[in-house]
Amino acid sequence: MKRIVIPTILVTLDLISLLIIHHLDSALFAKQLSFVLISLTLFYLVSKIKPTMFFQHSFWLYLALNLLLLFTLFFGHGRGTHRWLSVAGLTLQASQLAIPLLGLFLAALIHHFTPINFKSLILILVTIALPAGLIFLEPDLGTSLLFLFPALLLIFVAGVKSSYLFSLGSIVIVLALLTFPILLKPYQRSRILSFIKTDSNVTRSISPSDYNRNQALIAIGSAGLWGKGLGKGTQSQLRFLPEKQTDFIFASLTEEGGFALALMIIILYVFLIIFLLKQVRLSASPANLFIFFVTSLFAWQIIINLGGNLGLMPITGLTLPFISYGGSSMISLALSFALVQALINETKPKSKAII
Repeated sequence: MKRIVIPTILVTLDLISLLIIHHLDSALFAKQLSFVLISLTLFYLVSKIKPTMFFQHSFWLYLALNLLLLFTLFFGHGRGTHRWLSVAGLTLQASQLAIPLLGLFLAALIHHFTPINFKSLILILVTIALPAGLIFLEPDLGTSLLFLFPALLLIFVAGVKSSYLFSLGSIVIVLALLTFPILLKPYQRSRILSFIKTDSNVTRSISPSDYNRNQALIAIGSAGLWGKGLGKGTQSQLRFLPEKQTDFIFASLTEEGGFALALMIIILYVFLIIFLLKQVRLSASPANLFIFFVTSLFAWQIIINLGGNLGLMPITGLTLPFISYGGSSMISLALSFALVQALINETKPKSKAII
């Protein structure tokens, strides 16, 4: 039974994605279909590989991901950024593809140094900071923050002393407050300030970020139980809602499919997260660490995207997992879940749990 849970839910989410994308913008359907087929094929192939091989070579994979990010920083392209690489006619976001590789090496490294002392904690944090810094410089604040939280949470559940985390956390917060106003791009500062200085009048906009949030709230608020019908949303179809197929696809699908469709997707997410957490309790290290990393990253990405759509969090540009249009996030998550599936397939029940 546990062998079919992940693929069943992923296929269901992919089918919902194709249905929504077809009605939002039929011109994107063929590409989204290709992304779905590629991600599912990779999921099947990688899930059949012995996961121990990935952990044994995790250092070289980590080194490769940093070289890939460095290459992207110099030769990548985008709208005033260096985030994207063109491969065989497809445009891929290297930072997304780097996430499962970081998770593998981080799980192996933390397991090697457990119990974690102060010296090893510094080494682990440097390991996290290197790819995070390269991604931040692209600039891609959203993705760098995406894996920072699961990575730090992984250190916490591995049993590091709370005094270490409190000391280093205080230093990081002070440094962030001092440097972020200088390092952040104008549009990044605008997104954060827009979230802090909310406007009670959702029909009035004082910045692009305010406008995006307001239109998303209007779309969700007007949905009702069953929505306005697929392809009949006013905010999405009349182009009031920006990035309707990526960042704000939750607002789009809620407007057209109603709270019923939105609730169905959230239930699938919650069920998958609960299933994965149960597998963590049955897995042996470093497998349990990697599964926990993927689970927390998956949950965190959902929270960030939904929070942005609902006006509860700053807009970061992160996609809704397996639903939003685009290949990079879908392929990255498919690879992550394929590794989890491979670990689950060969896991024997253990009594020890990390959560």
